[in-house]
Amino acid sequence: MAAAPSGSWQPKEEGFKEICGLLEQQISHSSDKSQIWHQLQHYSQFPDFNNYLAFILARAEGKSVEIRQAAGLLLKNNLRNVYKSMAPVNQQYIKSELLPCLGAADRHIRSTVGTIISVVVQLGGVLGWPELLQTLVSCLDSNEVNHMEGAMDALSKICEDIPQVLDSDVPGLAERPINIFLPRLYKFFQSPHASLRKLSLGSVNQYIMLMPGGLFVLAHDPASEVRKLVCAAFVQLIEVRPSFLERWFFFNKFLLTRSGILDTRSFYLALRASVASDFAWKNVWRVKAPRRVVFFVWTAAWDQLLTCDNLMRRGFVMAGWCCMCKRSGESVNHLLLHCNVAREVWNFVLGAYGVHWVFPETVRDLLAGWHNWWGRKSSRIWNFIPHCIMWNLWRERNGFIFEDQEHSVGKILELVMGSLYDWSTAWNLCSSHSLGEFLESLSFCPLSSHPHLRNVIEYMLQVNKDTDDEVALESCEFWSAYCDAQLPPENLREFLPRLIPILLSNMVYADDDESLVDAEEDGSLPDRDQDIKPRFHSSRFHGSDNAEDDDDDIVNVWNLRKCSAAALDILSNVFGDEILPTLMPIVQAKLSATGDAAWKEREAAVLALGAIAEGCINGLYPHLSEIVTFLIPLLDDKFPLIRSISCWTISRFSKFIVEGIGHQQGYEQFDKVLMGLLRRILDTNKRVQEAACSAFATLEEEAAEELAPRLEIILQHLMCAFGKYQRRNLRIVYDAIGTLADAVGGELNQPNYLDILMPPLIAKWQLLSNSDKDIFPLLECFTSIAQALGTGFSQFAEPVFQRCINIIQTQHVAKVDTVSAGVQYDKEFIVCCLDLLSGLAEGLGSGIESLVSHGNLRDLLLQCCMDDASDVRQSAFALLGDLARVCPIHLQPRLSEFLDVAAKQLTSPKLKETVSVANNACWSIGELAVKVRQEIAPVVMTVMSCLVPILQHAEELNKSLIENSAITLGRLAWVCPELVSPHMEHFMQAWCSALSMIRDDIEKEDAFRGLCAMVKANPSGALSSLVFMCKAIASWHEIRSEDLHNDICEVLHGYKQMLRNGAWDQCMSALEPPVKDKLSKYQV
Repeated sequence: MAAAPSGSWQPKEEGFKEICGLLEQQISHSSDKSQIWHQLQHYSQFPDFNNYLAFILARAEGKSVEIRQAAGLLLKNNLRNVYKSMAPVNQQYIKSELLPCLGAADRHIRSTVGTIISVVVQLGGVLGWPELLQTLVSCLDSNEVNHMEGAMDALSKICEDIPQVLDSDVPGLAERPINIFLPRLYKFFQSPHASLRKLSLGSVNQYIMLMPGGLFVLAHDPASEVRKLVCAAFVQLIEVRPSFLERWFFFNKFLLTRSGILDTRSFYLALRASVASDFAWKNVWRVKAPRRVVFFVWTAAWDQLLTCDNLMRRGFVMAGWCCMCKRSGESVNHLLLHCNVAREVWNFVLGAYGVHWVFPETVRDLLAGWHNWWGRKSSRIWNFIPHCIMWNLWRERNGFIFEDQEHSVGKILELVMGSLYDWSTAWNLCSSHSLGEFLESLSFCPLSSHPHLRNVIEYMLQVNKDTDDEVALESCEFWSAYCDAQLPPENLREFLPRLIPILLSNMVYADDDESLVDAEEDGSLPDRDQDIKPRFHSSRFHGSDNAEDDDDDIVNVWNLRKCSAAALDILSNVFGDEILPTLMPIVQAKLSATGDAAWKEREAAVLALGAIAEGCINGLYPHLSEIVTFLIPLLDDKFPLIRSISCWTISRFSKFIVEGIGHQQGYEQFDKVLMGLLRRILDTNKRVQEAACSAFATLEEEAAEELAPRLEIILQHLMCAFGKYQRRNLRIVYDAIGTLADAVGGELNQPNYLDILMPPLIAKWQLLSNSDKDIFPLLECFTSIAQALGTGFSQFAEPVFQRCINIIQTQHVAKVDTVSAGVQYDKEFIVCCLDLLSGLAEGLGSGIESLVSHGNLRDLLLQCCMDDASDVRQSAFALLGDLARVCPIHLQPRLSEFLDVAAKQLTSPKLKETVSVANNACWSIGELAVKVRQEIAPVVMTVMSCLVPILQHAEELNKSLIENSAITLGRLAWVCPELVSPHMEHFMQAWCSALSMIRDDIEKEDAFRGLCAMVKANPSGALSSLVFMCKAIASWHEIRSEDLHNDICEVLHGYKQMLRNGAWDQCMSALEPPVKDKLSKYQV
């Protein structure tokens, strides 16, 4: 090997092959690492050895990524030692090879190159590498994801390792490099790519002082667009990282000069001591803690503790669950940071310091960011808090595993605080004479209460009154963002008397608001295609937490008025009745304003009442009857926007209006509200129609069966509206009809009601073609009606059923060949039809069997279960479960195929992204199990192997998926206990924990029948989980099945007899008193 000019240097084939061979051996687990290291050290004596490494990293595309990455990492380590002594031509060659790799296709190559670039800049600066800045800018501006991510990765590492380099003057550049990059970094805050958002934020956070300083320099810029961006920056920073301002205020406290000017040099000098090239080792070793604890933390930082995951990597076979939370797999980061028990401990201790912190992902990141960041008066105590917490968590974990001892979170906290006190006393870091006195000394003001926060809030208050609506709108976003970030509310409290009047003022319609034009739109004018908003059908979901926020927008376009109302809404939820003394006098004054010219003021006051309806309900409740009484006449106001906002505000009080039905005055008021909304449903103004229909749907949900006595008049009004509404508002009528059916259920199944309801709907059904998207809301409406009418829908079922089949068939053809199908493919047609068929199955019950038996639904359904669209699969598995309940015999010919495809949904690598599909698939397996019984045996082991990992990682997944997994596992155990019970010790604890969270119903009964069957088949399998099983049994409020109650009694008494010599009493002593009380009904 010999050095050569940069432009002509080429690797020799022999040297290239030898080095690649060594690198390949180096990454092999079976090789002799010591021998390979000595050989590489020999090669490193050649001047151009690092050129070979750069060539392999950048150009050896025929080699594996692992070999290329190993070359890059070796190059990085070598450069740290020899870069400054290298020949300039070799330096130049390496740099020229690195830059093109910023856009490499493989993420690992890009990341390795970014690390090396940071090292080169650290050693040689940017002055000697002018091509670097130009290349980084070009990549960031390229709109090509790989290039952007590669450049961002390199930039973030430079910012992290040597931030001062970019914030220094560079000869030949008109401005500092950081001023070139910051605007681009801000832009990436809103990138659709999470990796770019993360990298940009990481880079920006290294210049946390520069941003706010620069923002305030521009805070009063004469250009409104600049002021708008200043406000947007503050809002974005709060939304992305709530702790941002807290850290910023701390730095300002120490690093601003007396004149208020930021001393950037002081900032970097303050940080320099804690900046290390690889890892902030001082944060571990230079801490006043016992040596063995320090060594333990060092081991944890390098992820080398003998946790279950590390032991399993070494070949040990074991259950990988965390013994602390009894759920997730045990790893160093989970055990010490993210486990539920660990998080409770961290939150308590941080709370003593008034700190709100977004936890990093790893122990290493936590330690790197912890040391001396918070400026506490007892900083040395602060610095060993991580050591103390993690050491005690590790001792608790080992005590459980090796000594079978388990402490409550309260006891663990007691041990942590005791250790803090003992270590502080041993090192003379505190003068407290008792633990209580020591704990009291820890509590001091949160950083976010620092006076600099006042400057931000004061600025936002002033800009919220800006004459430019766009600037005011951006500043108004701050209040909601602040509350959403859960920053301490006390920082805003003193500003409320000034903020609330500003919000109310901005809630008044502006003269140029486009809603003023729309408000005059005549209800008889046909809608244009552009007036029809896109609609999205929500696929059918079986679970307990699929609730949606159906609060309808009161303004179609986001503007200052809407933003101010949203801010008032969230402030009322944070501060509650505290805001009423400031708010209500202004509202009353606006409502009292008379004359046509003041109608906008009155409208804004009604909007304000609706905005605070939830947050301030305790203070409003004593006056609620008066408020509603005042609102009812406004439903007939001459101004359409007052009529529409009155509908919305009344709907916000629906729950409480319905609660008053029990007494005469309340019922009369409810009736007036109901009739007032029905009148407005027939309003001639489109905007009022929309608001009234939406408000009435909300009232329907709250009133439910209370609507039964007025069903006839309600149906008359709704069907009258159905006949007169234009296309856009017709969708809202469909929703109101469907909501009514959901609310009153079988009450709707009366001939006189059906005579009013069904003819117009059937006429519309016949009028719409199978490819007309206006059929979507009608399909949804029919779904609700079919479920409500039950067997009463039989007379309409056959044409509805057959048309759904036809639509699905047509769409399947269109997916392959649009021309022969005659329509464009749209999966939403399939989803809506599948959901309507589910509604028919639920409503007709076994009555749907004759329809299913004469068609090809089974084959179509299997095809849908395998569709590549997740929402199609979601609805398909919902229908599969519904059919399993009522006519499983028609599924049996293809049962194994249904079960196989359902099980595959539970092992998808994108489980979190398709959790609703997995949820419905899991539920459908359980429904099939209880119907086909032993026929499910061939897939029991496959399904069980899918369900157990879900239960063991419960904290990371959707609640409904966990519940359905627990129920389905129980149902499998019920029908095939001989197959499930031998494996029960591997999942009993996680399973019982999930069962204890499920509400009482028939599905929970099935699961516990499985529990009893499994325990009877293998009693010893549950011995180690007996405490968890007792807690699950105690979760029942009432077991209605006498057979199940007896089975549980038998199980408990069986264990009581099995556990002798005080073992049963020991088990009972581990239970909380409420659990023991629940178990007493079983006479144990």
